[in-house]
Amino acid sequence: MRSLSLLSIAVAFFLPAALVTAQEGKVMLTSKAPFATVAEALEKAVGDAKMALVCHANAQRGAAARGVKIAGNQVFMLFRNDYAVRIVNAVPEAGIEAPLRIYLHENRDRDADLRKALRGVQGLSAPGSRQGGRRARSDF
Repeated sequence: MRSLSLLSIAVAFFLPAALVTAQEGKVMLTSKAPFATVAEALEKAVGDAKMALVCHANAQRGAAARGVKIAGNQVFMLFRNDYAVRIVNAVPEAGIEAPLRIYLHENRDRDADLRKALRGVQGLSAPGSRQGGRRARSDF
């Protein structure tokens, strides 16, 4: 999605010395910024991109409530209806991508990895996909 791209740029702006890698089915951004800084920047970027944060699962906070200390581990679920409608109109099977899920994990170095899986969009630009598939895939 265009906003996801803007979101990535906004987050990267706050992440000094970030490294972006891509593997089959996922994109990962590694930052040298402290985990808490990355989490705050991500939440701000979501708002700036006018996306809704429909779920924020924070395992670190949940563990702390039980007196257990774990590394930062959060899942952000983002939604924006106008993009969801455009994606589903282009390729109905891509509806599995809504809401977008972003995984944030604290490394041993106390910095952060941010991952976005591309499960449902892998085949959107494949031969035989519906017209608009390339556009739909680029929106992710």
